[in-house]
Amino acid sequence: MSLPQIKHPLVEVTVPTLNKKLRFRPFTVEEEKIMLMANASEKDTPILATKQVINNCCADAIDVDNLSTFDIEWLFIQLRSISVSNMLDIEIESHRMQIDLNKVAICYPIEQSNRIMLSDSDKIGVVLKYPTYADLETYSESEKANLVASVIKNIFRGEEVFDLKDYSSEEIETFLNSLSISQMNKIEQWIDNIPYVYLDVNMPDGTTTRLRGIKTFFG
Repeated sequence: MSLPQIKHPLVEVTVPTLNKKLRFRPFTVEEEKIMLMANASEKDTPILATKQVINNCCADAIDVDNLSTFDIEWLFIQLRSISVSNMLDIEIESHRMQIDLNKVAICYPIEQSNRIMLSDSDKIGVVLKYPTYADLETYSESEKANLVASVIKNIFRGEEVFDLKDYSSEEIETFLNSLSISQMNKIEQWIDNIPYVYLDVNMPDGTTTRLRGIKTFFG
């Protein structure tokens, strides 16, 4: 006779970029072990572990690898809140404090369209998508074109659409190299203003500190 299995309650959490509610169960001991092993391993492993935990806990179909960075951070924080506690002890500027994860929000720095015109005369533009963590692995200040290429979903000319999945990296690089500095700056400005998770914390000296990104919450 097999051992009984514990059924965990499902909680609906909205995935920001999908604007859709998906069902998640709380962390179990298995997920806790995944995170503990990741924290004890190399520095880039926690992100992989975070995505694995989200995938494990989601009761609906989800493509974790294609979620934006702030989708991943938002979902993990929500899961931590429902699985352990919404209260978290954390050190901020040498002060030991307690924060409420239920007050974490998503900041949309500026209202911007993901459809950017590059040339009005030629009617050429791009449709952009939020970067994933995999996209950020290619990023460096000296090679920002790698990140630019990864966030372009398609290129359009009038009503004609060119899906970048159908083109080689060499063809995409040729297109990017043909852009003027001002045209490239339009795309880079969009990237610089992608949403992020944050929490404003009132400090003992009366100032306010903004915690930004999952690493500021969990180290």
